[in-house]
Amino acid sequence: MINDAHWTDNLFGDLEPDNVQRRISQALQDMNDNARRAQGDANSRRKHTYGITRYNNSHERLQEQFDGVEGAYRINAGKSFNWDLIVVGKALLYPFHYAHQHKDVREAKIPNVHQGIVNLFQFAPPPTPIVDIFGDEHMPGYGPVEHGRLYGLPRDTRLVLVPFASNDSGLLKAYWGIAALVDETGALEWTTTPEPLPVASSTRPTLDIVQRHGAASEVVTFDSGDAPVAELSPRPDEAGEAGGPTRP
Repeated sequence: MINDAHWTDNLFGDLEPDNVQRRISQALQDMNDNARRAQGDANSRRKHTYGITRYNNSHERLQEQFDGVEGAYRINAGKSFNWDLIVVGKALLYPFHYAHQHKDVREAKIPNVHQGIVNLFQFAPPPTPIVDIFGDEHMPGYGPVEHGRLYGLPRDTRLVLVPFASNDSGLLKAYWGIAALVDETGALEWTTTPEPLPVASSTRPTLDIVQRHGAASEVVTFDSGDAPVAELSPRPDEAGEAGGPTRP
């Protein structure tokens, strides 16, 4: 196992690991805020809108956080991906959703392992060999690596995984660390202890009660505004005393 205290040393160039952590955390928070808002606008019990928006935003918001940051750049990882990945120093960042509820991150699996994912793991440690009943070692197999568009990355690049748990109620947990891909099911063998990322502030604090075309501060509630003033008519006796018509 990699020494946890030092696996980030010299990995992010001139950026401090804390700086990188904060940017990743903010990207994930913004991702989930956008996904929740999209789900609310969809006005549907089905969570398809949340899932699709979360999926795309997990990479787009990460790009947003590192655009213009010295030592960070985008890379086209190939046709298997609909978005560019982010490299910071020597770290290739890969965020992925691993659970809708609180769950042990060590049980996290990469969803939908395809050739593009396999290619990313050329920058990760190899998994522990499997020993058969005869004592022979075999490397777990998940298909050949195709360098493709990742070929230009330095060989000392490290794949840094960013697993996160979330649902349309909020971002639950996020971690980062280094792991090996065990097989085509997406099972992982962590070579560092997955470390929790700091909680970022929501840039959209009011998401659940928002007018369709206005800001949260403009929301009209049942008890807002000035209380109406009731105009009372005098009783007949009182009207007579005031000089009005009287009863015979």
